[in-house]
Amino acid sequence: MRTPAGLLLCAFLLAFFASPSPAHASEERIMGNTVVEEGKTVENVSTVWGDVRVEGEVEGDVHSAFGDVEVYGPIGGDVDAGFGDAYIDAPVGGDVDVGHGDVKLGSGARVGEKISLGNGSFYPHQEAVFGNVETAGMASEFDDEVSLLGAVSDILGWAVMTLMLV
Repeated sequence: MRTPAGLLLCAFLLAFFASPSPAHASEERIMGNTVVEEGKTVENVSTVWGDVRVEGEVEGDVHSAFGDVEVYGPIGGDVDAGFGDAYIDAPVGGDVDVGHGDVKLGSGARVGEKISLGNGSFYPHQEAVFGNVETAGMASEFDDEVSLLGAVSDILGWAVMTLMLV
């Protein structure tokens, strides 16, 4: 039999764990979405499993291992989305690094350093300002200079991937 107190406790726990929480000082979470609200300033934001939305200001870095990153407020450091998309529509002082996901730059995006893209697509707005874009997929940039170590590393990578797929 369900009691009102039990239902209230379940509702409270669901609301606590399922809803995004505002970030404070330096927000580091294992699971869950994180929001830096407009008008707030924090040092760093990171989550292992969840999305990050920045509407305020982050003085340092923003990291999400498994989740999307949306930036609408200034970031002093780097933006890193391991397995997720990144949407940038504000100044970023450092790098933007996305391992497995897309990078979308809005009209307000100003990336101070490089954009690194592993597996995914790059969609810049025509008014976005950015520097170098580095890609690292199966067929990335082809340089004229090839080092022996780089060639061996590439061959080993292809061999391991081929064995995993067979």
